[in-house]
Amino acid sequence: MNIQNVEGYIIPKYSTRLRTSYSTYSDSIGTYPTGTKVYISQVIERTETDSLKVNDFKGDKWGKVIKINDVAISGEAYMAIVYHNSAFQLYPICDEYYSVVEEVPPVDETPVAEVKPDFILVYVQDAETGDKVEVTYKEDSSKVV
Repeated sequence: MNIQNVEGYIIPKYSTRLRTSYSTYSDSIGTYPTGTKVYISQVIERTETDSLKVNDFKGDKWGKVIKINDVAISGEAYMAIVYHNSAFQLYPICDEYYSVVEEVPPVDETPVAEVKPDFILVYVQDAETGDKVEVTYKEDSSKVV
């Protein structure tokens, strides 16, 4: 994903949906007609096609909506700016009237190595005294005495 913080707005060229996430698979919050002034704070552009979601393609661009016609939006809301149509061509949904304030550094989505402890500390209740007792186990679950 390429994310930019922006100031300005977009205007739908056609009636279009407001969604809970930047994907056509997310829930629709509402539909807004041509000419609606939609203020945005971020532009999110897909840099890769999501192989698990048929309609989320590289080059799709979404705006993170903060206001519609001067009315603030509560919660997360997104509107498509540029989207792939059924012929897999980029299709502009909205006219763009914003300027980039800053580029947001990409998030490293590389999996982190799994860290396993050498020992596991467990507290158990002594059956005779009722006291809390510390028991240590090795990673292979063998008890340390």
